[in-house]
Amino acid sequence: MNAAAETFRAAARACRDDPRREGNVVHLTGKLNVVVAGDIHGNLRHLAAILAHADLAARPDRRLILQEVLHGKVDPRTGRENSIDALLRAARLLATRPEQVVCLLGNHDVAQVTGNELVKFGGRLCAAFEAGVRHAFGDDAGDVLDAVHLLLRSLPLAVRCDNDVWITHSLPKISTGEEPDTDVLQRPYRPVDFARGGAVYNWTWGRGQTPESIEALADALGAKLILFGHLHVTSGIEPIGERGVTLTSEHPNGRIVEFATTEPLDAAGAVAASRRIATLGA
Repeated sequence: MNAAAETFRAAARACRDDPRREGNVVHLTGKLNVVVAGDIHGNLRHLAAILAHADLAARPDRRLILQEVLHGKVDPRTGRENSIDALLRAARLLATRPEQVVCLLGNHDVAQVTGNELVKFGGRLCAAFEAGVRHAFGDDAGDVLDAVHLLLRSLPLAVRCDNDVWITHSLPKISTGEEPDTDVLQRPYRPVDFARGGAVYNWTWGRGQTPESIEALADALGAKLILFGHLHVTSGIEPIGERGVTLTSEHPNGRIVEFATTEPLDAAGAVAASRRIATLGA
């Protein structure tokens, strides 16, 4: 069996068997330091900087939340992109430090496992990802891709911390007066959830959030603050009302947010606690 494929399978087992997981929510309890990254999209330099800052071996109290590690820029000459390298690094962490690392399910992950093509970063991302895997692993590429899909389908949708901070990749779009659908957070995934219009699709693809819709979802979850990715913000971080903050990590202004689960956190506090990845270690 290919070693990379086995790593992805081990990471999938760690996600499925996480004792902190209830349905599709991982509950972080106790006195912890949490580092949250936004979308990474194959940016190995930023991923390495985040991991160096997190220093998980030296900080057993630290928890690292990652999202959308796959799908980076497409090489126009080859039609490939190389985010399999970043995804493998994240999978190794999930397999070896499952108590310290959580990867959240995002819309690019959903697209990859369903084959719903995305055109971004200069090409067709699902095809470019597969081309990158085939280039890297040759005859073993099919085994590696199967294992990658197994991992992606095992990722949770959300993290909840003791201070009622929730972290998700995105939020379902909620119309005025509509009740948020949180059922998928509490039960196993179904194949139909990943299809366009399904529960997982809606949670990972939602756009157009407003302060009011975030308030409604936060009330339904019992959240004081929701940190999420998905939206491309040039500043790296942007508050949406008083209970929502969106975070980006892949571009030059990409940021992380770090906080203690023993302290309250609001949108202004999250922005103040954010750090530009390019300056980590400086």
